[in-house]
Amino acid sequence: MTDARLLAGATRWAGSAPGAADEVFNIANGDVVRWSHLWRAVAAHYGMTLEEPKTISLADPMPSQEAVGRRTVAKHDLVATPYRELVDWRFGDMIFHSAWANVSSAIELRHAGFQDGFESEQRSIEFLDDLGRRRIMPSAPA
Repeated sequence: MTDARLLAGATRWAGSAPGAADEVFNIANGDVVRWSHLWRAVAAHYGMTLEEPKTISLADPMPSQEAVGRRTVAKHDLVATPYRELVDWRFGDMIFHSAWANVSSAIELRHAGFQDGFESEQRSIEFLDDLGRRRIMPSAPA
């Protein structure tokens, strides 16, 4: 995973760091993420019961759930965002069903002098909380 703030910081750094001149770097938070661990943390944060994983396609059923989306917006007083603009379900299918481990080494970046990193699980929860504060999605229970 790559946090947008980390990417922005690395981009700023690369613009002036002598060790970054004419180099190409992988930018990643620095930890290894397993979806099963992340889902467990998200479920706990929202007070939800975590079910056993099921293999489903999001691109097939989700586009037809626009009415559910509208009811959720009304129920939680969320910012009305056109449902079709919220997410590309095909991307979810690709990322959640990949048969490979996507591990990007940032060792060259560290050797060149950029040392920042983020803990992906914590940043994911912070991101979801930010979406809740901005009323894009329901907030986690207090």
